[in-house]
Amino acid sequence: MLIYGVGNHTPEQFITWLKDRFEVSDKSITILPFSKKLKEGKSYTNFVILTSYADFVANRKIINSNVHSKTVFILFANPFRLHEHDGIIPLDCSESTANRGLGYTLSKTFNLELFKPKVTKKAERGHKVLRRSPYLPKLVNNVHKECTILSALTTVIYTIKGTVNQKPATLAVAKWLTTDGDEEHLDAIFKKLESDHNVIQTVQLKLKAILLSELGDKFKQALAKVASDKAADKSPNYTALEKEYGINPYDVRYILSIVSNAVKYSNQEKKSIDTLASRN
Repeated sequence: MLIYGVGNHTPEQFITWLKDRFEVSDKSITILPFSKKLKEGKSYTNFVILTSYADFVANRKIINSNVHSKTVFILFANPFRLHEHDGIIPLDCSESTANRGLGYTLSKTFNLELFKPKVTKKAERGHKVLRRSPYLPKLVNNVHKECTILSALTTVIYTIKGTVNQKPATLAVAKWLTTDGDEEHLDAIFKKLESDHNVIQTVQLKLKAILLSELGDKFKQALAKVASDKAADKSPNYTALEKEYGINPYDVRYILSIVSNAVKYSNQEKKSIDTLASRN
């Protein structure tokens, strides 16, 4: 059994890297839904994704059992949590030599020298996601406990069939969080996602419960504050945002990066089309 830690990337980024670099099949990956318990004695796929530290703690006994001796677990948590346990191997963060235990160095890439799993290369379709009955109050409660909405949103979005449908849903949710859109606006977004990308109503209800929660509202306020600071040519103070709104600043940065990257790629595509048109 191996446990790797990821503190500076999302599950989506890691899975894309895993598949591209090692030709790992979707069938080999299990994504454990937020606050879900692993079943004792059951053998899972080659890779099991844990999207929060709370899930790791809740399942630690089962993770350490002999049945998972060949399983590779990937834990997504902040660097402090990843360095609390000797058995976790962080892939994209390390303790600062100057402030050991207090500061961490974040990497934009994964450490290939540390990542040594045995992988399967058989091509399959569709992530295997452990099923659970919808229990929205519990889901929202866990979101508040973790002070993050990113793990919960990612878990729900990964239940949408096909990457081609997951990416538009991710962008739509991120855009809604960065605007002053209300519940009516959100319903209109979900209606289009259902029509264009097969986002079923069960998924919509889960996303809606997260986004319209008290913490979801705090993230909207924090993102609005960042937009206001940038409009005034001020650098956003993410530490202050964390204290004022009680949210994870990493989530704020990542949500903003989703939107900004989409705008950047859209502009590049338009520029390429305009260039081609001018040559004809």
